Amino acid sequence: MHKGTRSGFTLIEIMVAIAILSLGLVLILQYFSHSLSVLRSSEDYVRASLLFENKVADIEINFKEGRDIFSDSDIIKDSGNTFKLVTDISPIELKKDTYEEELLYENLYDFNAILSWDEKNRKNKIIVATHLIKHEKEEE
Repeated sequence: MHKGTRSGFTLIEIMVAIAILSLGLVLILQYFSHSLSVLRSSEDYVRASLLFENKVADIEINFKEGRDIFSDSDIIKDSGNTFKLVTDISPIELKKDTYEEELLYENLYDFNAILSWDEKNRKNKIIVATHLIKHEKEEE
């Protein structure tokens, strides 16, 4: 038999290399899977934000023009998701001696809105709080 140098890898060396390579691939696939989940969640937030912005703009326009506003809650269905919008508009009571320009603050209202939806096992929501000024209808 030859007693010289041997060439090649042993079976143990090959198995260790495959195990290390497999572990690396599993970690990369897990990271990829997590990234897809975050992307889906982000997509839901963007869709909810756009729906929310449109609904709130409609409410503000109708309110400022003195038109009736829909109910205090609304269900919106969009591409498989169900969103619930809850709004609250209430007058702000200001002391008349606090402000010299009463006209500006005479019809000031608090406006609060919450858009909520379920995503798998998580509940998500977007909250907006602002003020509205109601313009009186001009009589003709």
